[in-house]
Amino acid sequence: KATKEPQSEYTPPAPDKAKEIPPNREVFLAWEAPSRVFTLRDSQYYRKILGIIFVSAIILVIAGQFLFLALVVSITVLFYVLSSTPPDRVKHEIDNYGVFYLGKQYYWKDLKFYFFTKEGGFDILNIDTVEPYPGRLIILTEGVGLDKIKEIVGKYLPFRQEPPHTVFDKAFRKVVDKLSV
Repeated sequence: KATKEPQSEYTPPAPDKAKEIPPNREVFLAWEAPSRVFTLRDSQYYRKILGIIFVSAIILVIAGQFLFLALVVSITVLFYVLSSTPPDRVKHEIDNYGVFYLGKQYYWKDLKFYFFTKEGGFDILNIDTVEPYPGRLIILTEGVGLDKIKEIVGKYLPFRQEPPHTVFDKAFRKVVDKLSV
């Protein structure tokens, strides 16, 4: 008597529409840049941060706030890893359909406006999205002229001279300005 092999219930996942390259795609501008701003810090900087965290940890232990202490320690570890590990280089493309950013195509209809900022010696192209996630595409423009980007992106999106500031942005800037390390 022949036994039947059990049928597999596995079905391959549907293709991710965001990763599909649209037909008749025409790339206007492509470049490679670091995925994020990176500033190499010296050991004295890390010692200052560690001292502040250590004092905060002692206060939190005395106050019995162990959950908050775990949060502070985990954020410190994340900060250390991100600030000591150089970023990967990623490819950015602006095409007739939108912006190809970190392996995903963002279409012009899903983008609101763009503006430029400068951080850590880098010029940064910021494009706000209609959807709350990711909310903003932050693209380093290393090796690409801002005028060239303005010329291309300006055909599809409105340009803002100043970045929009939310309540959280303003509060964050005030805290950072007061806590210069």
